[in-house]
Amino acid sequence: MAHVKRIKLYGERNTGTRYLTRLFENNLSCRVIRGVAPWWIARLQAVSPGKERLRDFYFERTFKQNLGWKHAQADTERLLQLGHQITDVHFVALIKNPYSWLLSLAKRPYHQKTAQSIGVSGINALVTTEWPGLGRENGPASYLNAVDLWNRKVGSYFELASRLPTTLLTYEELVADPSMAVDKVRRACGDAWIRCEFENLSDSTKEKEKSWAYYRDYYGNEGWRTELTTDDIALINERIDRGLMTRLGYRLMAH
Repeated sequence: MAHVKRIKLYGERNTGTRYLTRLFENNLSCRVIRGVAPWWIARLQAVSPGKERLRDFYFERTFKQNLGWKHAQADTERLLQLGHQITDVHFVALIKNPYSWLLSLAKRPYHQKTAQSIGVSGINALVTTEWPGLGRENGPASYLNAVDLWNRKVGSYFELASRLPTTLLTYEELVADPSMAVDKVRRACGDAWIRCEFENLSDSTKEKEKSWAYYRDYYGNEGWRTELTTDDIALINERIDRGLMTRLGYRLMAH
């Protein structure tokens, strides 16, 4: 095993990447490679047109340093071209069950403009309308829908894992036992804990009124299932990549 000094995390929006990054930073000695734009990019966005293009340009020019946006499809071929520059990197991909992920995305549909423009909302909008791609996303100009987005992103993580040292984590195993999930990455890296006891986060990184215990219960006991209609489930099942579901141990929901 090559000596690992850095961790690069990929994961779609609303999959817990911010939470997992904090866990790595709090508990492992490896450095987590930054996957979001710096503060000064946000400052420039506030006063410049073409806001997303500014971020796209930043990640294109800095790919060798940060290995891309954390929400991007994993660009395995481009990473391989870096050769010896990434021999000290271990990759981690974080994946959430597509049904619960779509519910999270419906609440926080980052970068989704198409559905908003035609006045459609909720799961139906995410599953039946196009999702605009971003330049830094390493994907098509437009995804067929949010399920297509999930299929392509997750497929890229499996491709990455087949070519470079990668740990695939599900959000469900992360919230069920954060210490075990982080230890899975630590052992793959040959890394050491930076303190005697594992340090978890007690509060949500996005919704301050919700605790880690809430998320463990909500996702561990699949409380989200009651929020999906039979029509929602049918639409998702028509579009989801069943091969990826099987590889991840996820089951299709009945409708």
